[in-house]
Amino acid sequence: MGNAGWGHLLGIFVGTPQPSPKGESDPSTMHVSGTPPPAVALPGGERPVRILCLNHRDPFHPAAGGAERYLWETLSRLDPSRYDVTWRCESVRGRPSTERMGSIRILRRGGRLSLHLIAPFVAGGYDLVIESVAHAVPFHTGWSHRGPRLIILYHVHQSILGREVPPGVATVVRALERTVRFEKGLFVAISNATRDEARDQLRIRDSIEVNPPGVDLRFFTPGPVPVSPPDFVVIGRLQPYKRIDRVIAAFARFPAPGTLTIVGDGEDRARLERLASGVKGVRFVGAVSEEEKRRLLQEATANVIASQAEGFGLTVLEAGAVGTPTVAVDLPVFRELIRDRASGVLVPQDDASALADALRWVCDHPELREGARTVAVQYPWDATAQRFVGLVERALGTVA
Repeated sequence: MGNAGWGHLLGIFVGTPQPSPKGESDPSTMHVSGTPPPAVALPGGERPVRILCLNHRDPFHPAAGGAERYLWETLSRLDPSRYDVTWRCESVRGRPSTERMGSIRILRRGGRLSLHLIAPFVAGGYDLVIESVAHAVPFHTGWSHRGPRLIILYHVHQSILGREVPPGVATVVRALERTVRFEKGLFVAISNATRDEARDQLRIRDSIEVNPPGVDLRFFTPGPVPVSPPDFVVIGRLQPYKRIDRVIAAFARFPAPGTLTIVGDGEDRARLERLASGVKGVRFVGAVSEEEKRRLLQEATANVIASQAEGFGLTVLEAGAVGTPTVAVDLPVFRELIRDRASGVLVPQDDASALADALRWVCDHPELREGARTVAVQYPWDATAQRFVGLVERALGTVA
């Protein structure tokens, strides 16, 4: 690996304190302002159970995403009289090093590499450690923490690293990701697809429980039925593996007037803007508030996902909750969330023609809106949190 490759690897892990983005640092962007959701009541103990959660980012981080949403929606519902939760993560420029968010204490220290280096040394003294493996490399707190651990797997990165980092770096990170099989604790995956990939690609032989994320059904509610011309929306980090270039190529074949709204920012934005420069109707709106995201989903004809790999699909549920179907590539995880031709459409990967046909098809089938809503209401965050409490208690050994 050349100097550039090693520099890229260090950049992945070391990083620098991330700036808090203008207009997006308010915790309301993840529904964390004000009073936390109602706590799940549990029998009290002599003292609160001390929990350490290790995750690279917190909900205030400019690149916070699905993992941070999952942790907030579950940890914030734990009964504070029963659990004392500390969330340890990277520094964010403009945010204090220690902050209380509802019942959760956030400790921000260092960057990506330093968080990994210190993790085994800060885990002592806690009753339970939660390792949130959101960025491929596990924290390996078992070196010092001999107590129970919960290891959360969001998706397996083996297949996408080649698109995200130089080849030499990809080889190193793939090897590091596979070391998760040496971890000891209760493994939790957020989808059946992630569980199966962890078994097949990471060779985890221990039992893996599945606890899928949810959607805020009080916030994501249906709006007025969209009218023509159709508007398709893509929401997410603009990264190469998201394959938004496929969506642009498919939209270029769409015959009717319409718009393609691309929501989010990321390293792939400049390339995507160049690709879309000759395609009429494509607009990039950058990062938006949760309220604006909800409005865009409510007004959309369909949500579109063309990712090379995903561990889950929060936007499928958020779109469905407002009554908007999703057109997605036929990945295993989307088969869990989309009923093909009933709540959305699944299309083959790398087939712009099939994707364009699917965009036309959803325009002619408004009944998909009710189907999408029917699926989404089966995933309330409260149910995810209830299952999470059971997993915490199981890890602690208080329940079988």
